[in-house]
Amino acid sequence: MITERLYISLLNTTLIYGEINESYRALEKLSKLRGNRLREGIYIFARIHMDALEQRITIKEAKERLIALSKDYPEIFMLDREYTGDVNKSVNGYIHRLEYAINRYDIKYPYYNMQRCDDL
Repeated sequence: MITERLYISLLNTTLIYGEINESYRALEKLSKLRGNRLREGIYIFARIHMDALEQRITIKEAKERLIALSKDYPEIFMLDREYTGDVNKSVNGYIHRLEYAINRYDIKYPYYNMQRCDDL
């Protein structure tokens, strides 16, 4: 459980700060974790993020999949260090961070604009 929390925390931080390669590395590590119900859910969680970063699915589809995942595997969203006791708020936080990163850094992994959309 510590490993899962570590990589999820790393994912949250790196997405916000535009460290997309680090985000992707954390997602790859998360997608390799298998063995129990929680880890199977985390695998799906990581795949949704990876597909969105690679633009295999739209942000809207990623949103829908994350909301559906929160109903099937609410325990994933309880791993967040900022978990407030409400799974819906937690999943909305993940959606916001993913949407923010994709829009701000113009991500089409492996290509992205680290210049933060020309605001530097």
